[in-house]
Amino acid sequence: MTASAWLVAAGSAAGAAVGLALLAPTRVLLRRHDADPRWCSTPVAAAAVALTAALCAALTWRQPHAAVLAAALCLAVVAAPLAIIDLAVQRLPDLLVVPCYAAVTATLATHVVYSGQWGVAVRAGLAAVGLGVAFLLIAIVADGQMGLGDVKLAGLIGLVVGGRGPTSVLAATLAAFALAAITGLVLILARRASMRTRRPFGPYLLAGALLVLLV
Repeated sequence: MTASAWLVAAGSAAGAAVGLALLAPTRVLLRRHDADPRWCSTPVAAAAVALTAALCAALTWRQPHAAVLAAALCLAVVAAPLAIIDLAVQRLPDLLVVPCYAAVTATLATHVVYSGQWGVAVRAGLAAVGLGVAFLLIAIVADGQMGLGDVKLAGLIGLVVGGRGPTSVLAATLAAFALAAITGLVLILARRASMRTRRPFGPYLLAGALLVLLV
């Protein structure tokens, strides 16, 4: 195996290990909010771990910038648990979001200390504030269609994606809304939802960010 292949394999293994470690707290959070027991099943858990390992491997392969990669991996390991919890009970728990903020911030600070390059960290910080404020305004105007959990997750995504520049932040945001709109249209046409049905937005935010990081 080449050095890059070993790195991708290491990323996948690390993702699987963290994914396994997060299964227990994810199940605790689901049970605390009386989620359908099917969300705690073995197939869902296996899919979450496999997805986390695949995301970490793909990000390691695609991201050449060390600081952006480290931040992206922090998001990738909580993406599946957050998506599952939001789909199950429409919550994005601080127990997962706040430590991810801390990990990404520490990653960016370490990059600045060792490289002396402030650009990535400054762009990430500005994106986090900008996207967080934008989603807070949307939450206020949207009359309950978006919660504070979405606002905090949007800030986290700005922190992770922002290191790549404002274009990536805009692309991630537009991708999230596009995915939400397409899914909503499909559900309405299938008569599984209506225009007034409240649906979790967290999975779309995560998907939009990860798509941009992978592309």
